[in-house]
Amino acid sequence: MINLNEIKLKLSSSVSDKEEKLRKLKMVQMYRKKNDLSKLEVLIQKWRNVSQEAIRDLRQMLPEPKPSLHDLIQHLQIDIKLLKYNSESDDFD
Repeated sequence: MINLNEIKLKLSSSVSDKEEKLRKLKMVQMYRKKNDLSKLEVLIQKWRNVSQEAIRDLRQMLPEPKPSLHDLIQHLQIDIKLLKYNSESDDFD
């Protein structure tokens, strides 16, 4: 006769694994509902536009000789890629 305790242990382990997988899937589902990626893209673009405008305004307030946008961004320790700065035109894309 097959040991029923072994079968019970294997089934319990399998159920526990499935419950853990279900818990993780529910977390992913909740995260996706809570953090709509399209809204996030809109917020990123809004942040970028406001940041670019603030840097331009700040540069205008500085006395002559005004630093380049590149120098100002580096001085503020902001990642140039985040602002989509174009070094060839010394402006934002």
